Order: sequence, then C-alpha cells, then structure tokens
Amino acid sequence: MPRHGSHIIQPWMTGAEKAYPEEQRPPTVGVPQFYLFDTCDCYFTNLTSPFDTDMANLWVDGHLAYFLTPQGMETYLCDRLRIQKRGERRPEVWVYGNMFLVNSRTLSESPPCPPYMYDTRGRPWFLIDYVFQHGSGFIVPQQLNMLNSPMPLKMKLNLPVFFHNRHGGLGVSVSAAAASATPGIRGEELVFEPIRPVCTTHLVLHWPGHHEFTKQTETRVSNSREPHTVGRFVHHIGLFMKKFLVIAPQPQSIADPRVAAEWPVDETWMRTLYIVGVVQVSLGRWQPILRTGH
Repeated sequence: MPRHGSHIIQPWMTGAEKAYPEEQRPPTVGVPQFYLFDTCDCYFTNLTSPFDTDMANLWVDGHLAYFLTPQGMETYLCDRLRIQKRGERRPEVWVYGNMFLVNSRTLSESPPCPPYMYDTRGRPWFLIDYVFQHGSGFIVPQQLNMLNSPMPLKMKLNLPVFFHNRHGGLGVSVSAAAASATPGIRGEELVFEPIRPVCTTHLVLHWPGHHEFTKQTETRVSNSREPHTVGRFVHHIGLFMKKFLVIAPQPQSIADPRVAAEWPVDETWMRTLYIVGVVQVSLGRWQPILRTGH
C-alpha cells in the first residue's frame, strides 16, 4: 500500500515527497496558484507584499492537498466555497504556525464562521487548513463528492472543520469515535454549530478504488431534539466508518479493482484510522478527512 495516493495523483501536485528535483519537475499547467504573506510575528505587524508561491504550502502541504486531487481541490475552492474564481486573482493565504489562514471577500461578506483573527488593518483571516505533519501516517486520498446539480449561488458552505484531541494533536481514532459520544476531542461538549439548523444530514466516503458510500444521519438528540454536540457528531462519523469497514463492501461497489486491492477494506482499519476533520461538500453532505496511524 502506498504511503500516499501517488497512484491516483502525481506526487509533484500534492504533498507527497518531492519525487523530482525542482528544476526537473513537470509544469503544473492549469493548477491555481495562491499568494502567501511572509511575517515574523503573530500579530501581522510585519506583513509584506504577497508573492507567488507556485503551488507551495496550501496546495502541497495542507491536509486538503492530500485529501483531494488537484482538480477536486480547485472545484472545492472555486465552486463550493467560492473563495476564488477560475482564472482570476486568488485569495491571500498566510501560514501562521501550523495553520493556513485565508483572506477572501466571499468569506468576509458572508462568513460561515467567525474569523480566526484580524490583521492590523482590520481584515479578517479565516482558518481553512493545517500543515500536514510528515511522519504522522498518511491521508487517505479521496475524490471530491460530486453534486447532482449546481449549488445555489446564495448558499454558503462551512469551512473545513478539524478535530483536536486532548493531547493537542489532530484526529481521533475511528474505534474511539465509534465507541462513545465523548471520544476525547477538545470542545466535544459544545454544539456543532454547522448542523444546528437541520434535522438530518449525510456522510459520504470515497474510499480509494470504490464508489461512494453514503449514509443519512440524525443531527439532533432523539428525546430532547437538541442539536448534536461536536463529540456526538464525531461519534456518528465513527459509526459510519465502522459500518463501511466492518461490513465489507460488495463487489459491485468497487470502481477500480487495482486501486481497491491496494486499499483493502477490513476492520483492522478500526485500530489504525483516525478522523482528522470533516469537509462540507454540499448543503447536505459531509466528507471525512481520514489519516492512518504511524
């Protein structure tokens, strides 16, 4: 099994180890570029002019870069989050510690969540991703879930949500999430605000080599009708993954036998797979970001 989905995505287009010297790396025509700010302190006091990163950082080193194909990431940022337009200037991205913060007019005009921080000019910066730490396993590569119809222009999706465990790292094991509504993540007792307005939603998975696997899930406690907490929502993701892993998919669910053979589905993943975060891919669908153990 590969460390990374290099059999699906060319390694120079993702966060995989650089397979070629930079001067020999093939051109990345059509892949959006971002602008990155360089700074020396945590209050943006030394912001300089943005420079072209040529796919560096967010497009290479973030969890989303491992999670999605380059085409999927472009579709996600352009057509789902709408924080950029194809062929136009990209939003400003800044690396703050191990976080990627983005400044976008779309997010500023209709923020799906509070800004992470403001710079000295009063501009809001939103947390969109974290730097993927090499040596902490690998991200399960997936295709971005497709829409049956275009998303209404007035509808806004939430930014990716990441789950921090009590040790400060990212991710909680599938086994812990499936076993309890308090799986050991920070803020697990808080209401998961993105699902507050709805009564049900869908979880969707694109395991390598397989067709999509989806399941509807409740978003409110059955007896009180209170919206689910963060911990309970992660619990439902754990149960969703358990159903997929323990109840082996049927042969008709396999889309690519060669890739599926490299990513065999069985319950041993319950002990080695971690739920890092979740991405809202449409108004009623969430797709989990998964990482293997060391």
